[in-house]
Amino acid sequence: MERLTDRRVAEALRDNAEGLIAKGVKPAIDDLRYIKLAEYENEQERKEKVLSTFGTEDYYE
Repeated sequence: MERLTDRRVAEALRDNAEGLIAKGVKPAIDDLRYIKLAEYENEQERKEKVLSTFGTEDYYE
């Protein structure tokens, strides 16, 4: 699966959104969507890594 988001951009947007929320300002909905999509993609990549290493022959007796 090819990523639709960039990790660095998502992290910068997350930091910015947290700062805005702390000051009582609502972040842009597009920024929140981008952050959410990046979190989803990160989780999918993590799952793919776990599943790909789990299926190796090292686990068979």
